[in-house]
Amino acid sequence: QRDVIPEETGMLFVFPREAPQGFYMATTPRSLDIQYYAADSTLVNIVENTTPYSHETLLSEGPAQFVVEVPAGVSRRIGLVPGDRITWAAD
Repeated sequence: QRDVIPEETGMLFVFPREAPQGFYMATTPRSLDIQYYAADSTLVNIVENTTPYSHETLLSEGPAQFVVEVPAGVSRRIGLVPGDRITWAAD
């Protein structure tokens, strides 16, 4: 559990195959944006400004293989919309 999430960071979840995904916030103390990406790295949908400690399942609107969680508001600030593509790079 993290109480502070630096603005320019996030968490990446990689699943073995593309499938409908769902996340919940039951143990998360901060509001997030949850970005769901298809196997081809295309943005499926974003669940913005999640509710901390909520048990509601937040679903992808289609099959996704990658999920990125960022601080709430980041997706809108950088102008992400479904259909955008993300580029993966390793440090």
